[in-house]
Amino acid sequence: MTQPAPAFGSTLAMNTNLNGEWDCDPTGRMATGRDVLAQRLVSRQLTTLGSVIDCPNDCFDINDWLSANMTDGQVAQLPGQIHTELLKDQEVQSLTVTVNYNPATSTLVLTENIISGYGPFSLTITVTPGNVAALVGTIQGST
Repeated sequence: MTQPAPAFGSTLAMNTNLNGEWDCDPTGRMATGRDVLAQRLVSRQLTTLGSVIDCPNDCFDINDWLSANMTDGQVAQLPGQIHTELLKDQEVQSLTVTVNYNPATSTLVLTENIISGYGPFSLTITVTPGNVAALVGTIQGST
């Protein structure tokens, strides 16, 4: 028997603003369903560790990694750190993470394939100095 998709509730929609910052949608649009989960996952990767008062051990800011001129060793560690962080969300059942880093342009591309109660979906986050773009890919299964 197929389980019904979980109700993630609704919240203000987030997106990348004109300054390349992850912020509330200026139109006041609401996000529902799987988009709420995707926004939470992006926010976990763009929020400084310790800055969420009721979850002081959650989150990390990927911009900190990028601004540190990542070494090959740090690039190799990043998928594991992202994997550990995203599994802290109770709706994430499993995931794979791929990291591509171009040191010449300081561009970091994170590709995350996530299995949740809504089924599989992909999340791609591109980070360059001072700019973040997040794109949620196709969902397979119920929406």
